[in-house]
Amino acid sequence: LLLHAEPQKAEDGLKAWIEYTGTTEDGKVFATTDGKEPLDFVIGEEGSWLEEAVMDLAVGESREVTLGEDRPIYGFWKEELVKSCPIDKIPPGAQ
Repeated sequence: LLLHAEPQKAEDGLKAWIEYTGTTEDGKVFATTDGKEPLDFVIGEEGSWLEEAVMDLAVGESREVTLGEDRPIYGFWKEELVKSCPIDKIPPGAQ
């Protein structure tokens, strides 16, 4: 018996793992998971271009996404997510 099933498509609430390489228009790499663990996140919790990029993709599928002012690389500023921390509580070497 051979079963054929469509791979599950990305949708809100699912955990996703992605491998990516971000490049500038001139081809310079500014971020990548190459040689590292894939980036993981729950679809619907980021509120960024990342979710738009993976929505409806199945395992093994890929998509090219162009970022810019309307799609900031690291998402839009959310003041409610800003946290304060005394400088002496930040571990040495933290970035």
